[in-house]
Amino acid sequence: MLSIFAQENTLTIPEPGEKTLLTSGWMARRASEIKTDGNLLSSTPLETTGWMPARVPGTVLTTLLENGLYPAPEFGMNNNLIPDIYEAGNDFYTYWFVCRFETPEVPDDRIVWLNFPGNKL
Repeated sequence: MLSIFAQENTLTIPEPGEKTLLTSGWMARRASEIKTDGNLLSSTPLETTGWMPARVPGTVLTTLLENGLYPAPEFGMNNNLIPDIYEAGNDFYTYWFVCRFETPEVPDDRIVWLNFPGNKL
């Protein structure tokens, strides 16, 4: 078994030309709070203390709003309560997004791609 973090989502290997969407089980945390590099982060069990549920597909702001860290910007002047990236800086909105999943063994004659297409599902 190929395992990333721990078992949360069990995926099936799709047939050629098909895809499996991984849209649940994501967690996010501000990158400056993580004291390891991405290689170690993606190859060892993840301690989820301090991580928050994340929306994928989505944005950092979507995740922050859904976790109640900022009020809904579409009401009143709430948008003024959300730090502007110009003033807060890029690091303020730089987050790690991780997802635990497990797949069955991939046959030797198959290639499986992990594709991050942005907003194109």
